[in-house]
Amino acid sequence: MTASITKQGHDLKKEIMIRRVVDYVRNEGGSVPKAIRALDLDVSVRSVYSYTKRHEIDLASFKYARLRYGDWIINAIPAVRVSLNDFIVNACCLLCGQSKDVHLSNLRSGKSKCCKPCALKRKKTFDVVSIANNTRYSSIRQFHKEVDADISYQKVRKLLIDKGSVLINGIEYFLLPKHQHG
Repeated sequence: MTASITKQGHDLKKEIMIRRVVDYVRNEGGSVPKAIRALDLDVSVRSVYSYTKRHEIDLASFKYARLRYGDWIINAIPAVRVSLNDFIVNACCLLCGQSKDVHLSNLRSGKSKCCKPCALKRKKTFDVVSIANNTRYSSIRQFHKEVDADISYQKVRKLLIDKGSVLINGIEYFLLPKHQHG
């Protein structure tokens, strides 16, 4: 009888440790081995996986929680697999606090650095201006359409962005960020 009570006590202790690992992964993200190391527990990875399988707990979807990409931080909400190499994760934009579902592949590649409203606020917009004839164009595209240029739009755009100015028909045009004037 004493051996059975001891075994039950050991099993209860083990289950408590396993639950701590599960809670850690759900709240902090990462993997089971990382959680065991962080909590400094004497429990095997295999026993945690056996427990989660028995209780139908999916820890794999929490793997990316709390990771930061650009101004996004992934929330501790289960990720949804959409393909072999991609998940949809719920992430919080650190600039405004808005949470959105985002493709993990877009976060990893840097395609998405923050939510769309914040990205639009940060987007740099420019005017093309000429001091010589006192003209202002609200975009490079508008400038290229209205000025009789013999060079392609892409070349004009590249010159303006790389050098900050372009000479067309003897008139020099400059690229100025919109916030510097007006």
